[in-house]
Amino acid sequence: YALPIYIPLLMFSPKSKDYHELSQDTTFSSIGVTIADNFNVELPKYGKSYLKEMGVEHQ
Repeated sequence: YALPIYIPLLMFSPKSKDYHELSQDTTFSSIGVTIADNFNVELPKYGKSYLKEMGVEHQ
């Protein structure tokens, strides 16, 4: 059987209120959505933003 491969990912924002481990269901599409959400551009169709999980609030 195949074991999942986890690649470390560090995400930082000066607006983050605290630091903790994010959920492990991160995909490359979710990374793109998080970046798009951070810059307030149209979000791609697939993936989810991790900004709320990071404690970052939009203004």
